[in-house]
Amino acid sequence: MRSSFRVHRPILAAMLALIAVAGLERGGGLAVARQSEPVVTIENIRVGLAEDRADQSYKIGTWTPVRVDLQGGPERFAGELRVIVPDDGGVPTIVRRRVDVPARSLASFSTYVRPGDTATTFRVEVFDESGRLRALETEDNVSWLDPEQIVLAVIGNPGGVDLLPSMSEFRSTDPLQDARLVVSRLRVPEGIPDRWYGYDAVEALILDLNDPGTLENLQDFRSQPLLQWVRNGGHLVLAGGFAQWQLVSDPDSVLADVLPALPAERTETGDLGTIESFVGSISPITTPGNLVSVTSFEPVPGRGARVLLVDRSVGGPVIVRGPYGLGRVTVIGLSVDERPFADWRDRNAFWSRVLDLGGREATTSDTSTSSAFYTGEVRDLSSYLHRSLEQFQGVRLVPFGWVAGFVFLYILLIGPGDYFFLKRVLKRMELTWITFPAIVVVVSLIAYATAYAVKGTDLRINRVDVVDIDQGFGDGDRYLARGTSFATIFSPQNRDYDVTVLPLPLDTDAPEAAEPLPPSQVDEVITTWFGTAERSFGGMGNNGGMALTSAGYAYQSPNDPRSSTPPSTLTGVRVPIWTTRALMGTWFDDMPPALDAELTDLGGNRLDGTITNRLGRTMNQVLIAYAGDVYLFDQPIAPGETVRIASASNRNLTGYLDQIARSFNQIYTYDPNATVSVSRGDLIRSLSFARSGRRQRGQKSNLVLGQLDLSAQLDLRRPILLAELEGPSSALLLDGEQPTTTTQERSTVLRVLLPTPMAD
Repeated sequence: MRSSFRVHRPILAAMLALIAVAGLERGGGLAVARQSEPVVTIENIRVGLAEDRADQSYKIGTWTPVRVDLQGGPERFAGELRVIVPDDGGVPTIVRRRVDVPARSLASFSTYVRPGDTATTFRVEVFDESGRLRALETEDNVSWLDPEQIVLAVIGNPGGVDLLPSMSEFRSTDPLQDARLVVSRLRVPEGIPDRWYGYDAVEALILDLNDPGTLENLQDFRSQPLLQWVRNGGHLVLAGGFAQWQLVSDPDSVLADVLPALPAERTETGDLGTIESFVGSISPITTPGNLVSVTSFEPVPGRGARVLLVDRSVGGPVIVRGPYGLGRVTVIGLSVDERPFADWRDRNAFWSRVLDLGGREATTSDTSTSSAFYTGEVRDLSSYLHRSLEQFQGVRLVPFGWVAGFVFLYILLIGPGDYFFLKRVLKRMELTWITFPAIVVVVSLIAYATAYAVKGTDLRINRVDVVDIDQGFGDGDRYLARGTSFATIFSPQNRDYDVTVLPLPLDTDAPEAAEPLPPSQVDEVITTWFGTAERSFGGMGNNGGMALTSAGYAYQSPNDPRSSTPPSTLTGVRVPIWTTRALMGTWFDDMPPALDAELTDLGGNRLDGTITNRLGRTMNQVLIAYAGDVYLFDQPIAPGETVRIASASNRNLTGYLDQIARSFNQIYTYDPNATVSVSRGDLIRSLSFARSGRRQRGQKSNLVLGQLDLSAQLDLRRPILLAELEGPSSALLLDGEQPTTTTQERSTVLRVLLPTPMAD
């Protein structure tokens, strides 16, 4: 038998070799190779707006672009990309989008996340169509910016912008912090966000029109998110030479409709003393005998243009600013990337004046941002609004001293109390196996019963809506409208909620019974979490992953959970028992006018005229802010009623804001028997004009909710009406329905932006 096996072994080996060769010829080797090669790999992760990967960063509490490069494998790959970051409470948030990668090709995909912590790891996952994880990478080397830091975006090479962070007004009061202003350069076209909220962190964007290829690359779809960002409250600054201004003002240009003024004439001049005086400079821009080309502008009628600087040497305006929706556009008739401007010593002071960044600083304090965790200092208006929405009627707050006392008593009971009771009274130490668990059970039952008595068993929701209608941006029948809804949910049980916000009609006198507009009829909805600016426990940037729950939740689009369209719904938001969750929803749509206004500027910032309520609801606590004054109406304005401005009392706006700010500290009382009477309407009024004028002692900054600040529109001499409406202006949907068995407090603040009044 042994000799026979030895004789046939060479024949067996040859047969196996033939089978292997045949398998390779039939593609078996290729199949093995395919199985060993990844179907998709993550090649690169880029975070933020900066074109240089070494400068990638995110600003806490703002939507941040994340670009992911995927390398395809041997076959086309279709699946889902997920990016996961923590929110302000350290809870993971998930953004998803579809991906389709051709075989052996590199494809880039953009998505947007909203980190709420400094210890943020950007986790990127790729799943195939069957839900199987195919690739996983993380990006940890990303710097973060505080809410008080200003992000300035730049396209092109405007001279002097890089010098802004070193100026005294942008140096941080905290020695451990970087400069308060950060310059982020965008690469065109690949670095331009394809969603308007990709610019969320940006305070202003400077576009150097002389930059080669920039205008051509903005002519396609990339210009639309940029213009939408301006319309929703951004600030776009355009600068360039006369030839570029002719291209921009051409009717076929994507930027033509946003310009407050059009180029009128090009002038060669050697005297730029007007511009030097504009910034308070004693350093000349030009040298004797040298000429520079300057473009003068002609304001466009009906666009609310305000001339910031007229140069006597060119005989016309050279810097003009005007509104565009809720934002603004500034045009500069100077080549800022060329000499002599690029060599001017005070070119950074020029940008500081043009960008109008006053009022963006945090409230001056002896306490630094890094020590706010220990002091519990409240520095921002968002914190007052956040805290106000956490106070529920019928739910008593237990003071921390009481909690600490009960904990100390519990420790005494299970420790020395149990020991001395067994040793001195019962004199049987082995009974601790009975007394110890008995104490734990009894104390737990008492705590549970007390919590039910104090916290209640009802689902409670506090809400305040802010509706902005820009009656200078529309066709007379429909106007741009933006709604911002803040809501805090108090849950009596452990529960996961799907949350979204939809607008309600304003022309009804029974908003509680009204049905929300269908999602298909609303231009855009974005739902997200609502945090505070303080670097204290529970605030943005100081959680370190200490979340009350490990259950993450996802952003979802209205029609497709994996679509890259705006995230209108939060799915699976966990609210643990007897805790609160603060959320924020923003919607955009067009609406009919809220009022008729015939206003006249009498000179000296004095306003006169009439306003008529065109809504189906009564306007309460009505005021009109204009320039540096505010007009307060003592009586409500009923539907259809017309009132004259002369019937209102006139006050200085800064003094009015100082008066209402004095009561805000009442919100942060922890006395369970205290009744807080601070009006949420007053909080919105302070948020609306936080950057106007000089803040007095007691007034706070507005760092987190800067999109609600209308101070820039006041500077453009636009009257702004604020009124409180009874009932909500939006529907908060939980699991797709409006909750009917909850205890809700709902209010609405209406803000109407009016065109610049005619001079008398």
